[in-house]
Amino acid sequence: IGLQSKMMDDRLYWVAFMHNGSESNFAANQIDHWPGFNIGAWYDFGGTWDETKKKWKLFGDSMSDIDTSDNWVVRVGGAADFIPMNHRALYGDEEQSRFRTVDGGARLIDVLNGAGNGLNAVDRFDAYIFNTFVAAKYSGFSISNEWWCRVLTDFDTVPGGNGVIEYKDFSTGAGVTKTFDKDSLVDFGMQLQGGYFFVPNKWELVARWSSIWGESGNVNGGFDHNELSNEYTLGLNYFMHRHQLKWQNDIGLYDGGNPANASAAGFLTNRDGWLLRTQLQLAF
Repeated sequence: IGLQSKMMDDRLYWVAFMHNGSESNFAANQIDHWPGFNIGAWYDFGGTWDETKKKWKLFGDSMSDIDTSDNWVVRVGGAADFIPMNHRALYGDEEQSRFRTVDGGARLIDVLNGAGNGLNAVDRFDAYIFNTFVAAKYSGFSISNEWWCRVLTDFDTVPGGNGVIEYKDFSTGAGVTKTFDKDSLVDFGMQLQGGYFFVPNKWELVARWSSIWGESGNVNGGFDHNELSNEYTLGLNYFMHRHQLKWQNDIGLYDGGNPANASAAGFLTNRDGWLLRTQLQLAF
């Protein structure tokens, strides 16, 4: 359930809605009854006046400058997502299993697992996610920079655990049981991406640097400092029908343990090294 609107000659877009939480593809008895809330907005600066249509050509639907903007156009925006979650003991693991550590990609519920004692495993927590971005394009050139912050907080056990969460610290080799004494775990992400159409509307060279760091993956350090993972990628895109049909090729270097896991994208969790990829993208 939500509302959205465009205002100020379509320069301003905003949206606000209520959702099921971290996931909506589960059976009703596997999702708690606590709704999540999402708000977001962007504003477009600059652009080109279209005298024929009597309206501004603004940022449009593509981060790439596939339409070869006649003047600079800049989009600035942000969003926030608030996800309270109820106890796993009541509703199962599905909603909380969506949240993984940085880096390494392990499920947080598998890390704070009670060190063999189910009463002292994490049974509930809340997630708050924020992002902000700026993107610009002109004459076939595009650049964008986006930042994320994720706060996991309000950790608790089942009533029998009295709120004492335990985990295994393997920094000395053998696992040592320790008590999780953090009020929250904070993680960050950043992406810087640029591209240029050397053949207008068809061939685009792209480059991307993305980084993710935070406390949630630092199990062996007692969650007291950040872990870091980086991706550096170069790519070549051929647009056959805008973003609805394009051929994409890229080569990327992953350093620090890829936190993502997605078979369609070719990602392997917690792996370093090179990824050479070609894919045909179709959207309809």
